Amino acid sequence: MKRIDSKLFAAGGIPDHIHLLISLNKNLTVPEVVRKIKSSSTNWIRKNIRNKRSFAWQNGYAAFSVSNSKIDQVKNYIKNQSYHHKKLDFEEELKLFLDKNEILYDEDHLKG
Repeated sequence: MKRIDSKLFAAGGIPDHIHLLISLNKNLTVPEVVRKIKSSSTNWIRKNIRNKRSFAWQNGYAAFSVSNSKIDQVKNYIKNQSYHHKKLDFEEELKLFLDKNEILYDEDHLKG
């Protein structure tokens, strides 16, 4: 995270997606940060993991702000995301989250 001058609080992933909890540099936009993370991680994966030479991230992403008072809760969620996704897949869980928080979305944009 040094390249984007941001602090990584937590990271975790399962085969079809990752979660990152980041305190963003105030001079960068979310799309800039996502682009830089995807670009540098794609390069690293292609160079260092033998059977991943054609690796590519999906086109989209979801990003949400989190209150400081919720950082520990989100860290815990990220730590246990494989457990959460035994119950619901990523798309189902994202829809529930968006609905619960009354965030409008286009179904077509949720497809990986």
